[in-house]
Amino acid sequence: MAAGVVLKLCLVWLLTAEMPTQVLTSQSFCTVEQANAWRLAQIALAPINAMLGIVRDANAEIARINAEADAAIVVLNAEAALSQQPNVCTGSTTCPCTETYIQRYTSNCGIFGLRWSTCTRYRTSYRESTCEKTTYFCCSGYEYSQNRCIRVADNKGTSFVVGFLDNFELVDLELFVISASTEPTNVTISAPGACYTKQLVVTDVAAQVVALPRSLMLSGQERATKGVLVTADREIILYGVNRGRRATDGFLALPVDVLGKEYFVASYSPRSVTCPSEFAIFGVKNATSVSVTVKGTVNYQGRHYTNGSVLELTLDPLEAIQFQGSNMTDLTGTNIVSDKPVSVMSGARCANVPLRYGWAGHLVEHLPPVTSWGRLFVTVPLATRRAGDVFRLVAARNDTVIDVTGLPPRTLQAGDIWELDISSSTYTTMNSSQPIMVLQYSTGEQSDDVVSTGPFMMYLPPVGQFVANYTFSTVAIVNSTNVSYVNIVIKTSETSGLTYDGNPLPSSTEWTLIPDTDLSATQLHISTTGTHKIKHSSVDVAFSSLYYAFSDRDSVGFPLGLRISGESEVTKPVDWDGIDNDCDSPADEELLNRSTVHKDDDNEGLIDEDVADVDDCKLRLDNCDPDAVCVKTHASYKCECKPGFTGDGNNCSAGQCPTMTTPTNGALSPTGANVYQDTVTFTCNTGFILNGADAATCQANGTWSNPVPTCRETTPFGAGVVTGAAVGCFVAGLLLGVAATLLTVLRSAKNDKDDTADGVYEDVRTPDRAAEQRSETGSDVNSYPMRPLPAPPLPTQPNSHYQELRPTVYQSLQEHQGTPRRPQNTTTP
Repeated sequence: MAAGVVLKLCLVWLLTAEMPTQVLTSQSFCTVEQANAWRLAQIALAPINAMLGIVRDANAEIARINAEADAAIVVLNAEAALSQQPNVCTGSTTCPCTETYIQRYTSNCGIFGLRWSTCTRYRTSYRESTCEKTTYFCCSGYEYSQNRCIRVADNKGTSFVVGFLDNFELVDLELFVISASTEPTNVTISAPGACYTKQLVVTDVAAQVVALPRSLMLSGQERATKGVLVTADREIILYGVNRGRRATDGFLALPVDVLGKEYFVASYSPRSVTCPSEFAIFGVKNATSVSVTVKGTVNYQGRHYTNGSVLELTLDPLEAIQFQGSNMTDLTGTNIVSDKPVSVMSGARCANVPLRYGWAGHLVEHLPPVTSWGRLFVTVPLATRRAGDVFRLVAARNDTVIDVTGLPPRTLQAGDIWELDISSSTYTTMNSSQPIMVLQYSTGEQSDDVVSTGPFMMYLPPVGQFVANYTFSTVAIVNSTNVSYVNIVIKTSETSGLTYDGNPLPSSTEWTLIPDTDLSATQLHISTTGTHKIKHSSVDVAFSSLYYAFSDRDSVGFPLGLRISGESEVTKPVDWDGIDNDCDSPADEELLNRSTVHKDDDNEGLIDEDVADVDDCKLRLDNCDPDAVCVKTHASYKCECKPGFTGDGNNCSAGQCPTMTTPTNGALSPTGANVYQDTVTFTCNTGFILNGADAATCQANGTWSNPVPTCRETTPFGAGVVTGAAVGCFVAGLLLGVAATLLTVLRSAKNDKDDTADGVYEDVRTPDRAAEQRSETGSDVNSYPMRPLPAPPLPTQPNSHYQELRPTVYQSLQEHQGTPRRPQNTTTP
């Protein structure tokens, strides 16, 4: 019976050893309590797993468990601390399974970590998370950087100062107001110059269009309090439209916190003296000193200023000065410098683009400061046009070298412009050695006679200023229906994640690759009027959106959003930050030096003190080996060979493992395989069985996943694999069986109490005296001491298992004696 019990236990042991176990990691924990509960449960199982052969060493396993739990708790505590910081909001999300999450270690789905991802694809970060989907987001207008939520410098804000340039038609001016928050937002619009105040509540569901008095439009060379102040208790998105009959254009408003102290005017050559080039400066703070260096000629307060003249003036909040070019001069390149931030509107009362083609149209943009200009741009043609688009590139610094796809480089000085007429079928890339401003112009109707439309001027955001979502409204043009489009530029691998009003883009959407980049572009037709949203399913995927609409001899166009840098203190440079870290006016003016020897690109005596906001890895400008990963660093990048490969990153080769030997009495296939991810298989000759794994793979650390197995000759017990545990169990059961049989034989000898031939004193009693002879002390004078036959040793097991089996062994021995008996105190005979 004892042998049967042990053999049954061994069978359970062997079956349990074959069952897989779930190994949890810190990626499965949502709270510190969960991590500690997992720790205790795993530590309790460690000795059992070691006994069953699931792990090799219980102490080593316990150490691993503690390390894993401790690491998880560190992360959880850090996240808990982050959730208590300012500008942190609670939300929910589910990270999509896209190519974005493969081989990327920084993608955080817009939250403080990747543990919330539900992705299960191979090599995705933190697969099959068990955590709830409640997450901590940086609130609207903030982003996660350097372990905190920092203010995002973009077009969303709570305070704006804008105005309207001189135009023809006597039609109300318009502001489009949209909440950047999911919560209702209180907005106040005030214009003291027109005794105008309006309060309203806006949402992100529908834009509210506010009509302003036409008296706020500047006229001629005027100085007046015609600035408009828009404030809100939460961030909003603001557009302005100066509508006229066949003379409409609009602008994306920039908030006060990103306005700057240096600007260059953007306009176009006037078609006549009644359609001058123009710009206006609006005061934001009291007693702001402004210096204007004229490019062209202007008349101001009865005086004539020629090219290069400098005007000095002072502005107070909402006070505006409008300048118009005289003698049909183009004011593009005029430099504006102030001691405090100012707001600048720029354009033309009306213009032919290009000059030789009509119909003329109004041009306007709210200019970004020089600190927010960029170096890398891509161009996309306007939909339905056939005669091409006009682009103007404006330089802010001397000796700015610009490269455009398919054209020889050109060097510009501060205030210079480079005008390009690019085909309607051409997509280009523009790179510059120093920050530039790029404007895209729609040409007049007569340029192609295909679309009935007019010109507009639109600021083109650099690649580094793309954002991740856009909410906008279509613009109605006076006395005419119009057709609206949005040009979208995004990383080619991310196109499938875009949504339009919550749905995937239409199946008819066509994408065009942009040369020398990993970007693609499309022209999305906006078929319905009203408010719309264009987003990406991954909140960290940025893209650009430019809105434009065509109508009968009229048009409107402006960017729907962008990142933009404001003035800053001297800060530690962070790659891709778009901030003027050294406060020298140019933002990110240091070039990406792709050699081991960095140089001072801007001749300021510092190296890489304020680097360009270009991501070599994102734009595939690196020279990493195909088996390497490009890692963005400050002002540059580095190449790191993937796991299993060795080299400097520029050149990587597969790692190798020691040559695998053939098992004795067996075979190895294939022979000579020892490169990373190679797999070999083992077999045994006839008459032998495999003891060990039947395959091994060369791992990234240069070792094989399994050692060489052995081939053992087939035993009479069968041709199957006999594990160490099975042999131990069989021997233990066999010994118990032999012992029990031997004891039975000895008992049957019927020795008397003086016979010691069998080595055991025995007293055979009748049942009726058995009760009398038993005592609590076992010292009955008529009885002889009994020494129990010791049981053979059991297989090594934890003490708890041994204690449980010991009574069973005694009971088995007593059953062989014929009479149940309690073990007596034993003495030596």
